[in-house]
Amino acid sequence: MSHQPYEEWIFSDESLTPQQYEAVREHVEKCKQCRQLQTRWQAAQLQMKTEGFVSPAPGFTSRWQSSLAERHAHQQKQSARRLVLFLIGLAMITLVFWTIYTVTTTSLSDFLAMIFATAARFIIFYQEFKLIVLPVIFRVPPIVYLIAWTITLGTTMFLAVVWGGAIWHFSFRKPKSGELAREGVKPNEN
Repeated sequence: MSHQPYEEWIFSDESLTPQQYEAVREHVEKCKQCRQLQTRWQAAQLQMKTEGFVSPAPGFTSRWQSSLAERHAHQQKQSARRLVLFLIGLAMITLVFWTIYTVTTTSLSDFLAMIFATAARFIIFYQEFKLIVLPVIFRVPPIVYLIAWTITLGTTMFLAVVWGGAIWHFSFRKPKSGELAREGVKPNEN
């Protein structure tokens, strides 16, 4: 037995036409499942009307808003962790596939020779760094390093403050009604 559209009409908040009302009544007389559904729905409606609505406890809005900010911050941290783990996993998978590809397409001796050649290049680079760069570094007066570090640190701090201010500006400020109108949102009228 089909229960549609009778179930929909039982739950309907709109008034039914006389024909629909009569069809529901006849169906409910024959169908035990729909009769139970109608009885339970009428009992639930009666209970909602007699119980009324419970007002939230004082301070509910501020508690909810503060917990929303905490949940949002926690969600952002989780997203950042997931991204870092994804990137690390992707790098590891790439390394594994590169190693497998290299091992399967070259002989073991060629693979080992490539690894030793790469290690030798790093050692040679380090030796050249020590022979060329370190003597130059030690000949520069310490005041130059102090000035360079001061400029670098000052620039970094300035950029960090500007970046943090931009994040705060776009995250925590309340939008103006004109901005909401451009986005298609109606401002709350208080």
